[in-house]
Amino acid sequence: MREVVRNRAYSRTAVQAILHFVDYLLRLPKEYEQQLAETMHPVLGKEKELMELYNKENAPPTIANAFEMERMEGMKEGMKEGELKGKMEERRNIARKLLEQQLPIETIIAATELSVEEVEALRVQFE
Repeated sequence: MREVVRNRAYSRTAVQAILHFVDYLLRLPKEYEQQLAETMHPVLGKEKELMELYNKENAPPTIANAFEMERMEGMKEGMKEGELKGKMEERRNIARKLLEQQLPIETIIAATELSVEEVEALRVQFE
């Protein structure tokens, strides 16, 4: 199947039709659909061409499930990254308030867990 997808001799529509037909023939019980999606997930992550060739709307259901898993993983990573950035910004805000109160840098570092360089950079902003 991978060769059919990679072979540029077939049109996108033909490849999609083949994948939908195979999907129809392989109608799996619900408990196996999740297992197949989990198995395909790492493969699809590596197959950038396949992901570019098919978008969510045209993908057969088995591939769409794997795409959905990929999308959810990306969302989780994005949320985790945003959460970390938010926590760092909160630490910087606390450090700014402590700098305004003219507390020793060592105390600010201990309270915020920021590096010496980060606290020094914030201190320079106040001067």
